[in-house]
Amino acid sequence: MTYLRSVLRTVLMVTLFAGLALSVTAPASAAPAKGQTVTAKSAAVTAAVKRKKLALQAKRKKIAQAEAKAAAKSKRLAKLRKARKTQVASKKKRTKTQVASSGKRSGGISWNASGGCLPGVVKAALVKVAAAYGSITVNSTYRSPGHNRRVGGAGRSMHLQCRAADFRVNGGGGNVIGFLQKLPGLGGIKRYRSGFYHIDDGERRTWKG
Repeated sequence: MTYLRSVLRTVLMVTLFAGLALSVTAPASAAPAKGQTVTAKSAAVTAAVKRKKLALQAKRKKIAQAEAKAAAKSKRLAKLRKARKTQVASKKKRTKTQVASSGKRSGGISWNASGGCLPGVVKAALVKVAAAYGSITVNSTYRSPGHNRRVGGAGRSMHLQCRAADFRVNGGGGNVIGFLQKLPGLGGIKRYRSGFYHIDDGERRTWKG
């Protein structure tokens, strides 16, 4: 009996020690699994942050490209505006020069209208009249459609094409009409009641007025 009791005590003690050993070693074996889970989560967070960073960099790059394109477009528009401004200024300067030149005397001719657009035949006739009858004053050459209507010009007036000139012989003159009719190249020839003469390079003709 004593022997059996001793064996039982031994078995119980061994069992008890074995249970204690398992309870102590179980948390130690679970620790690596928990550490692996934390490491995996940390890696996932790092990857997500990296993806967001790359996406942000790509977005910034697109914004920079768009800003560069907008700046280039703005620069081109500025150049166009400058070029147009220069053209307008140049046109105004030419207009002022033409206005300043009108009214000046040249070879016995006083220009109150620009003669730059007149055909050579009409210019030559004016020079010849001035040489034969003394100084003349040219009052009308080119007319815009609006100006032509305001002064009562014909709908198909040669002034609309700058092919006509109206002038006055300052000294009165003699048979200016007869003189003009002998000049080659002139078409329309007319003396108005107001004392002005009209010449153009169209077809030979005259009219009432």
